[in-house]
Amino acid sequence: MESKIFKDPLYGTIELHPLCVSIIDTPQFQRLHRIKQLGCGFMVFHCANHTRFEHCIGTSYLAHLMIKTIKENQPEVGITNIDILCVEIAALCHDLGHGPFSHLFENITPKHWKHEMNSIKLLKYILESNEKVIEMKDRYQITERDVTFICEMINPPKQIIGRDKNKHFMYEIVSNSINGIDVDKFDYIMRDSHYVGLSTGMCEAFKLAKDYIYYSNKKGEKVTIIEGLDDPFVFTQMNDSIYDMIRWSPDERILPARRILEKIENRSIYKYVCEWLIKYPFDKEEIKSKIIKECNSKEINNENVIIITVHYDYGKGHQNPIENINFYSKLNPDKVFKISRKEISTILPQNYRDSKGMVYLKNNALLNIDKIVNSTYCKMLKDKFTSMRRNSTIVNLDPAAENMPYTPDVDIRDFITVEEMLKDENLELGPNGALTCCMEYISLNMEWLYDIIGDKDADYLIIDCPGQIEIYTHLPIMQRIIQWFSDKSIRICGIFLLDSQFIIDESKYISGLLCSMSAMSMLPIPYLNVLSKGDLINQKFKDRIDEYLIGDTSSMLEISKDTKYNKLHHKFHRCLSEMMENLGSPRFNLIDIRDVDTLDEIITQVDMNLQYYDEVEHFDTDKYE
Repeated sequence: MESKIFKDPLYGTIELHPLCVSIIDTPQFQRLHRIKQLGCGFMVFHCANHTRFEHCIGTSYLAHLMIKTIKENQPEVGITNIDILCVEIAALCHDLGHGPFSHLFENITPKHWKHEMNSIKLLKYILESNEKVIEMKDRYQITERDVTFICEMINPPKQIIGRDKNKHFMYEIVSNSINGIDVDKFDYIMRDSHYVGLSTGMCEAFKLAKDYIYYSNKKGEKVTIIEGLDDPFVFTQMNDSIYDMIRWSPDERILPARRILEKIENRSIYKYVCEWLIKYPFDKEEIKSKIIKECNSKEINNENVIIITVHYDYGKGHQNPIENINFYSKLNPDKVFKISRKEISTILPQNYRDSKGMVYLKNNALLNIDKIVNSTYCKMLKDKFTSMRRNSTIVNLDPAAENMPYTPDVDIRDFITVEEMLKDENLELGPNGALTCCMEYISLNMEWLYDIIGDKDADYLIIDCPGQIEIYTHLPIMQRIIQWFSDKSIRICGIFLLDSQFIIDESKYISGLLCSMSAMSMLPIPYLNVLSKGDLINQKFKDRIDEYLIGDTSSMLEISKDTKYNKLHHKFHRCLSEMMENLGSPRFNLIDIRDVDTLDEIITQVDMNLQYYDEVEHFDTDKYE
């Protein structure tokens, strides 16, 4: 057997040693063709379909380059060709032990199970059972000590016996346990970035199905996934095809897992709710209980709320990786020295690991996020008015409202509901059509409301409206309702809520501005625009918040002109920006539930907008201070 040439998208032409080629041509290594490098990341990044196969070959190539360069530059170290070959094999086989969908698989394995140890087990299985590999190993005089050396490089132990002390540096090439800088990271950072272009509930499906998916051992006996972890023959059969085994299994015991995969394929994935920076240890169950209690809905329960933690670091957990790196000076290349953080900069971070808590909902249909934002805002206004000794009445004008965080003083659902419209077989309406029909009926029969609010001694009516934009921009429904209030001499200030979590780039922000202006053009009332969820915005958004609040689209577009949008798209944005600036771009107020001042500012703006009506005596806010 001769060496073999591989074509790699990152490094071009790669030539591998004949012994490496013999290992590649085994079922255990070929299995890596069916193990995706980024697990189920391909469902989000459609190009991320690369596998452990090409990553292992790329890592072996980089390991060869590094050890060969050291040999050429420092011949006194005594690096042999066998040393180089051992390093290449260790890099080539370092990920042999990964299960289906890579690290995702580790969510269902016992805690003591590690893919590194499994890689060693599979490599030994190849070296002892494959005739071609045994022949090539003997030809190139790979000894038992060399095999030990290779295994130690894959998972470095505390006591090293594979090589003498003067060659211990070679253990840092493939899997660097000292500072985390190794060829494995070099390859996957470049390769993942290349394919991604810079997960879903699948793990739950694996957990539900793991006891009912079977593989056959050498004796023909059926074993489960967990039972087959320690059997190289069985483990060789495990790859990403487990997805199809679950998806198309007729076994009724796998039905819950099968339904999860069906939802993934239909893009009915878990709903992201929020995230926060973890500064202190917390109890997931305690946080979950508080969320369930706050939502106050039988549908938001312990089974539907998921809280996960994610960690970000520099490769060594809480440690500063620089402190464990050896540096060399050109003036004295044979002397090692360390660099302390103070010698680098006085503005380096104090912490080297961030942790975040993230909340997801399993069932999208359980929670209308936009509606809860509106309703929460109404509740905050009422509580604030109460603290200011102003009487207020909350009117729920949404016939489809659910899971509201308050009890309305006046509820449209006592008059008509979307559910009633949906049950009317003569109408045959869907949810949006039923809501529109309800609002149309309400707009033509408003006298019932006047009879009720006439009995309320309120300075303010807080009207919680539906979130469907079309009833404000396309249909005359809200125009009729506003005209009715005007005929009753009730002053109105419209508040347009835009979720700050969705204003992640200039394109979406401009779309939000256009929606706001479209509603303003249809409704002849003073208007206030509010960015909600100010407590959840990330640091990047906070740094540019002033641009968003004043609607400075020109500055935003100048910053983004070299990013993801093509020239035609950017020109379109520029024309829209100029048009809005000529008309007077809407300004936004930010609301943050943690900051009382943001609500004070909004109430002040509401008072000012209500004085838009010339015949009305100005409201004296001083007496409430």
